[in-house]
Amino acid sequence: RDYKVTGADVCSSDLLSFNPWVFGNEHELDVMTTLLEIDIAALAERSPVVVRTRGAEGLDLSIGGEFRFIQAEPTQAIADTTGSGDALRAGFLFGLYHGLDLVQSAQLGTVVAARSVEHVDPQGWTISTNELLATLNPMN
Repeated sequence: RDYKVTGADVCSSDLLSFNPWVFGNEHELDVMTTLLEIDIAALAERSPVVVRTRGAEGLDLSIGGEFRFIQAEPTQAIADTTGSGDALRAGFLFGLYHGLDLVQSAQLGTVVAARSVEHVDPQGWTISTNELLATLNPMN
């Protein structure tokens, strides 16, 4: 038997009852808020943390319903954007793991995303922990 799962099935208001942290690009969050029939402000009120990525511009970070803009880290060149959202989330979680606050973690995420897009292979590059944490000094 074939089952058809729609976006409305996956993205129901029940999802928000888990108080999820929501990460997505502008298009993904537009789809989510459309399916939930709420706007981004209402989503931010119902989720402790919302991260809306905006490509080369940066990201919008909502903490407890209050949005703040985080500027993107400049890049030398853009070779491939594949995996840049995953790289941003990895940098964000890395920051949290190392005891940084949400804003610093978001800033760190933009550093990792910027480094990622500078390479054709999204996993074919490295950055040391010390090098990555050192990028925070100019940001603070």
